[in-house]
Amino acid sequence: MSEKSLVPSGKDKPKPNLSVWGDSDEVDAIKRRLQVMLPNGRQLTDDQLYAAAQYAKLTGLDPFSTGFYAMPKGGITLHYAALVAWAQDKGPYSDRYQPLTEDERIDHGVTDGETIAFKCYIMRDDRADVLGTYMRAGMPFNEALDFLAAKGIGIITKSDRTTRDGKKMDPPKGWTWERVAKKRALRDALKQSHGVPTAAELREYSRRVYQDTAEGRLEGLEQQAIEIIDRHSQMTDQERRAQFQNHVTIMRGEVESGIGDDIDGEFTDYHEEFAQHVIDTIPFYRNATHVISTAAGLGFERITEEVSELAYDELAKYAKQQADQGTE
Repeated sequence: MSEKSLVPSGKDKPKPNLSVWGDSDEVDAIKRRLQVMLPNGRQLTDDQLYAAAQYAKLTGLDPFSTGFYAMPKGGITLHYAALVAWAQDKGPYSDRYQPLTEDERIDHGVTDGETIAFKCYIMRDDRADVLGTYMRAGMPFNEALDFLAAKGIGIITKSDRTTRDGKKMDPPKGWTWERVAKKRALRDALKQSHGVPTAAELREYSRRVYQDTAEGRLEGLEQQAIEIIDRHSQMTDQERRAQFQNHVTIMRGEVESGIGDDIDGEFTDYHEEFAQHVIDTIPFYRNATHVISTAAGLGFERITEEVSELAYDELAKYAKQQADQGTE
């Protein structure tokens, strides 16, 4: 056998070890999607595609939207929007931008007059009291800000705005070169004020973002229904009959009372709190009227604290039925 035949072909080339960052088949499927769907997917090497696929699996970020970039020569870069959202979630802040002064340009080696250079100040909300203390002590605002805030520098040179063949290059669509310089300054300042996001932090951020999507809300709704059905399946027949009788008594009141009769204003006082809880946890329901009218249609014409658990369960089941049918 020749030495050349021992070299694996591209088709037979072994895949990288994927055991650390996710299931091999799952990561491989993401890799194929990246290669086909990313604008520069065909320019990425297999190793770069696998790295991007594992990063997507590890963090939950969407490489096709505002998650991260995978660049042939730039590696993996967190998207600007994802970085800002993560930082605001970790520690809310205010930002402020100023062009570099002539002295600052010299200090940073910016001698070309065509270079765009900005400084970004990041003042976290949890340091605002300290800023106020310094100002009350007589320190001017700009001086106190310069002393307390994290600072970053963003520079766009002439070469950044020129193609390889020397032609003028436009900034990204919807942006100006000044804004790009500010974005770079913000990235630099956020490293000083918030650090670099860990995979666990990005994964938690992605989870919350996903929960706000239609797909995420439906998944949450389906999980709720599973939990409710599981809880009721564990009850004995005797417990179910006792619970049913108890809820009937609560709904009807005493023998002389009719369904829906108000008792000491409990319905008026409690139904808004109950409706808000349903709206917050079952995305199907749009407002309090939607909750209460649906509950009435399910037989719960009067909501009290005692009957609220059963009413909630039935509302969740009804919402899942409607979601399965594709209706509102």
